[in-house]
Amino acid sequence: MNNLESLAEALAKCSKCGDCQAVCPIYRETKKEGSVARGRNALLRFAMEEEIPFNGDFKETLYECLLCGRCAENCSAGVPTPDILLAARENLAQKDLPWGQKLIFHHLIPFPKRLMLTNRLLKIYQNTGLRYLLKKSGLIGVLGPLAKSEDVIPGIPPTFRDAQARLKENPLQPTCRVGYFLGCGTNLLKPAQGIAAVNTLRQMGCRVEIPEVFCCGLPAVTYGQGEAARELARRNMDLLQKGNYDYIVSDCASCTSMVQDYQKLFPPQDPYAATAKQMAAKIVDYAQLLLKLDPWKSLSGDGQKVTYHVPCHLARDLKAGEEPKEVLKKITGIKYVELPEADVCCGAGGSYFVTHPELAESILSRKMEQIRTTGANQVVTSCPVCLMQLEHGARIFHVPVKARHLAEIVQEAWRLY
Repeated sequence: MNNLESLAEALAKCSKCGDCQAVCPIYRETKKEGSVARGRNALLRFAMEEEIPFNGDFKETLYECLLCGRCAENCSAGVPTPDILLAARENLAQKDLPWGQKLIFHHLIPFPKRLMLTNRLLKIYQNTGLRYLLKKSGLIGVLGPLAKSEDVIPGIPPTFRDAQARLKENPLQPTCRVGYFLGCGTNLLKPAQGIAAVNTLRQMGCRVEIPEVFCCGLPAVTYGQGEAARELARRNMDLLQKGNYDYIVSDCASCTSMVQDYQKLFPPQDPYAATAKQMAAKIVDYAQLLLKLDPWKSLSGDGQKVTYHVPCHLARDLKAGEEPKEVLKKITGIKYVELPEADVCCGAGGSYFVTHPELAESILSRKMEQIRTTGANQVVTSCPVCLMQLEHGARIFHVPVKARHLAEIVQEAWRLY
């Protein structure tokens, strides 16, 4: 098992108690032992002992996991199952890398202009009637899992980069200097949330600069592409260090957590490990920065009943799941209501809704029913992919709720147009 042998000690911690079963959203749907942390870790131990082969047949076991982190959070033995699975995925990817993933992680994601081109091609696909034709004819089935996940993707708007004319000017006498990390999901699919985040921060006195960053690297890590992730991290750190920012902020919880975790990608002797550690102290979620700025006297809502879905990376990696709720509670005129199981995954899981559409939709069904019980007319979150998933859920499960990003709520409360 090569480098997986170093995980033997972590795997040995598992006492097989079943705490992970009680909180795993996948096990709740499948009821299979191999779908829960205890089962996956047992299979990895068998593979390390060469009782079963570690090959392509292992792929579904490793990739069925959402990596939401609830198992590790609730594990009394402290087994870091998400980290174990990521290491196993990287090991497997060295032996079995599909050509599609090689194309994405080595020839597409590292090149922002190519990503922008795919965005424009997708927009042409949606606007020319080809999407309708494929659905009407039934030919969309040739897309496999993409056929079911395609409905989750919203109508493609102009990108954030294309819509920067909608940004407010920076303040003349700023109180702090902020580097805004523009994530791929925000830029390509949900630019309105990014524009709202930058405008509100500028209105609150921050000088917000928008460096030409690359993908944060999380998709590469998720699919076992460690070296691709490290290269993206190096490029981003070189850019962000030049800015000498007081804070580095993103409106995407996944991007924020990934950039904060760059230090995990490099061995201690690597110079970039020290850079990443130094930079991590400046990285904050959008809601965390709002609470530092304290703008509440200027914010007023319009009587909306609002609930909040906590993205997995915000809840567990950043330990900042309560801050957005605090922001909402501070806005005069908003009636905040707590969402049951607010920090349980909605099923989006980055690209999980593409690779496992049936499981993703089953998990989403439970989430939407919980939203329905709150009676809220708006569900707020802090992740563009969660946002798309919740919008999709409201449509297919007929829940009368509008999904919004926290920055959009704050923007409306400040009447920024």
